Amino acid sequence: MWNRIGNLSLKNQKYPLARFAFEQAISRNPDNTISYQKLCDVLFLLGDFNECQKLISNITEVEGLLFFFSKIFQIII
Repeated sequence: MWNRIGNLSLKNQKYPLARFAFEQAISRNPDNTISYQKLCDVLFLLGDFNECQKLISNITEVEGLLFFFSKIFQIII
């Protein structure tokens, strides 16, 4: 449910609502890599680069997300 709200909000450029929705999705399912990716996208669009960087750092601590981190790292470089 929260991912869907986040995606609709992102599509409609309602970035603060999208951020909230993806944060809720992550709090309910910390292993959902899509939510992390979408939240990072939203943080970037909001210009919240420090939070985006923190999120990427935290992602490395979540088991199973190392592949996601490597893809984000390639995009940033």
